[in-house]
Amino acid sequence: ATRALTGEAKGDLDPRFRPLVQDLFDRFDIFNGPRDLFSVHALSLASRLPGTDDRWSTGVDLAARIAGELYSPRGRVEVVNLRSHSREFKDDPHGAGDFLQREIAGLQDVPGDFVLFLHGNLMWCRIACGEHPEAQRVGEAALARLRHPELSVALWEHLVENHTFSLFCTGDWTRARELLEVSAPWWEDDLRTSNARLDLLDLAHRGRLDARRWQSLIGEANPNGAPPVMVRHLVAAA
Repeated sequence: ATRALTGEAKGDLDPRFRPLVQDLFDRFDIFNGPRDLFSVHALSLASRLPGTDDRWSTGVDLAARIAGELYSPRGRVEVVNLRSHSREFKDDPHGAGDFLQREIAGLQDVPGDFVLFLHGNLMWCRIACGEHPEAQRVGEAALARLRHPELSVALWEHLVENHTFSLFCTGDWTRARELLEVSAPWWEDDLRTSNARLDLLDLAHRGRLDARRWQSLIGEANPNGAPPVMVRHLVAAA
């Protein structure tokens, strides 16, 4: 189930996986499983159940309790990530951002990479609310802490993609291009959200773009890449 869910496009909540999660929760007694890190991940899938399903809040709350018992850095961050996403999916990016800012302040003892991923999410929330100075402050600080980004490529992309989106929105295209072009060769393919950001930047700079590779993706799921809505936006803009 986790492999299926992590195959979603970045930023997309894919409704195809809801029946899979419902089946898992119907089939297995996840609530009385071992109180370990695996159970934290399994219980976190409850966030994909319908909001009317009581197991949604029960699963998320139990995941948080077990993570606290284990004193697992990964588990603690997982729960913060989960609860902030639940606010985002309910169209409350401001609430999600405030929640993240409070929680990050209490995670100073957790190893850096785990917490830096939350900084990327905090950036996105501030961007969604139009709070670009704050988003860019968070982005600059997070990127400065990532001293060997090529050793944490997924995290690097997460930070670069969100930070450059804010830079694009505020007209700092030179800095956005610099970050995207330096990091782009490290991505595992050329259909990432970050690549779509770079192509949108090319379009804004030059007024033209060969969007055929994106055109071919219209109507398709694009695992681990740019969300379908972004693909359509790019093709329409081109």
